[in-house]
Formats: sequence, C-alpha cells, structure tokens
Amino acid sequence: MNLLGAEKVRPAAGDIVVIIHGLATPLVLRGAPYAARMNVAANPNVALIVDLQNAGVSVRVCSQAMVGNKIRPDQVTSGAAINDSALTTLASLQLRGFALTPD
Repeated sequence: MNLLGAEKVRPAAGDIVVIIHGLATPLVLRGAPYAARMNVAANPNVALIVDLQNAGVSVRVCSQAMVGNKIRPDQVTSGAAINDSALTTLASLQLRGFALTPD
C-alpha cells in the first residue's frame, strides 16, 4: 500500500486482496489463541490486519490451511474472511483480472 501511495495509485476498496495460507495461517488468530499458541502476550498482526482493512484491502484466509494448522473459524480475527482454499481463490481472482504478486 505504501509503494502504491508513493506512486499516487489509490486502489478502490477490494481492489487488493491478501490471502493468508500455509505456515503464515496462524497470523490471523484472535489475540488469546495466538498468545497461547505462540507463548506471547498478544498477536501483533491484528493491528496490521485492521490497518489493511481500513485501507480497503480484503484479507482472506484459506480454510484448508486452517485445518492443517488446527485453527477453528471462531479463532480467526474479525474481518478476515474464510475462503474454501487459497488455490481456488487465487484462480478465481486471476480469472476476474486480478494480478498475482507472489511473495
């Protein structure tokens, strides 16, 4: 978002989608489940997720990765949408004209 802003690009809400999957999946845990799992006081990622959402970014998490990481839907931080699978979501978005920016 910062780099787009530096180029004076202002995407509309929903034009940018972040899909959390794989080993990164626990970052979408609510505070208490994250703290218990990671043995820390709080989930520092929640503030970033809120900031992204406030900037119009759609934050999604792969339900298949949730199963693999033993994360229940009620443990996911509010605002992170649960999708059936990252692979399906990626394919669907690309078919609708979204560009994939791999990590």
